[in-house]
Amino acid sequence: MDIKSKYIFPYVKIPIKKSITSSDYGKSKVITKLKKAIMNKDVDTALFWMIELHISEYLFCIWKVVLEISFKHIYTNPIFIQYILREFTYYQNNFRNIEYSYNNQEVRNHFVEVITAITIIDKQKKIKLSKIEPDNFEKENLKSLIEADKIYVHFFSTDKKCLRMPINELVYNIYKNDNTYETREKALFWLSFCFFLEKKYKKKKRDFSCFSRGNEYIDQKYNTDYSLIIWNKILSHQKLKSNKILKSNLRKLFKIFCESFTPSRKLSKNNLLVYAIYQILDTPNLNYSEYCPFFNYKEILKYQINTNRIYQYSIFQYSKYILQQSNN
Repeated sequence: MDIKSKYIFPYVKIPIKKSITSSDYGKSKVITKLKKAIMNKDVDTALFWMIELHISEYLFCIWKVVLEISFKHIYTNPIFIQYILREFTYYQNNFRNIEYSYNNQEVRNHFVEVITAITIIDKQKKIKLSKIEPDNFEKENLKSLIEADKIYVHFFSTDKKCLRMPINELVYNIYKNDNTYETREKALFWLSFCFFLEKKYKKKKRDFSCFSRGNEYIDQKYNTDYSLIIWNKILSHQKLKSNKILKSNLRKLFKIFCESFTPSRKLSKNNLLVYAIYQILDTPNLNYSEYCPFFNYKEILKYQINTNRIYQYSIFQYSKYILQQSNN
């Protein structure tokens, strides 16, 4: 679909420095402002900062914000998460490599819809992980925390011994199927315990690899990460056989977790594992109703109809910036 000339961006200066945007804003500040606007349900401001990232060719930054807020603050609505994951997959398959996509009508409509949807939906408080205290490692305290009645995970001789007990306790709580807050908190405690151990080992520059578990989505050299043990148990959970939405969401989450996986990027991906555990435990109860009004269609339609006018305002602001630069 062609865009009328008055709605088309002129040549946009793609930033040489990765720390700034095309209009010379600090990239991190723009991302922060986008997050704030989404959390405050301020659609107009959210769209303005989204477009600034779009014309600067920071498309994945937009999606990084959307995914982060979805998994941290919209975790009780799996239908909405299904929508977000579907749109993200569509972006990856169709829009990721389009040149000058800010002048592509379909891409514009896509981002305006997604940003409007996530901005107007209700948010929950951020999921908090348990804080691990030094006395948690005392032998007697650890003994009192152990509840698993058997070994739920098949460990190999090269799996880190310090991880076996916390991972087994984590899986025990995931497989209890009692949907209580107490079980959820215990599961998150053991996940936090694993994160703490990993941080401790890496700080001392000690090896923290486990037995290599084959995975088509991760480079073979990273298949020794312990998180794959946990993901394997989540994805083989009995619940996935009877719940197609849960199955679809968790499998897509796992693919996102694995994409471009490196040890340095893993920290930013840990929230996906936290979210997956929330979903599998279904605590609080999740709304899987197909009639669930997960966002206001009329509100989205209003902004979609005006997509090019919204971009036109940003064109005007960008043109002013270019004029000021040329006069300096």
